[in-house]
Amino acid sequence: MNDIKIKIIDGLNKNSDVYFQLEKDKENIGKIFLKNLDWINRSTEVIFNISNQYLEDSLKLLMKQSFEFLNLNRIYIKVPEYEKDKIEILKGCGFLKEGLERQGIFFKGKFWDLLCFSILAEEYWRLSENFEK
Repeated sequence: MNDIKIKIIDGLNKNSDVYFQLEKDKENIGKIFLKNLDWINRSTEVIFNISNQYLEDSLKLLMKQSFEFLNLNRIYIKVPEYEKDKIEILKGCGFLKEGLERQGIFFKGKFWDLLCFSILAEEYWRLSENFEK
């Protein structure tokens, strides 16, 4: 986790969206987007474009930013049911499945369910002791 850097590239001065760029060895390895930040309920949806190779470390960095610096209470992610590897990574980072959007996405000629995962600040604080520093 120490060799991946996260930096805000846009949006902190706006009300509802923040973009983060992820870098390793000064090369862009992906982006994370906090969509529809709800400052009243301290919640946001996370959208990401990161290979599975870097996803676990990137999510841990994002949780640190979200819970420790932005003071959010809940972050949630929607993942298509066919993304089995991503689902396992989310679970390994402490995200819990809270529901699904039935046939929420059309991909390769078929409708698929979108699985909804979230993690709360209190869960992050319990788990973060075990995350690599």
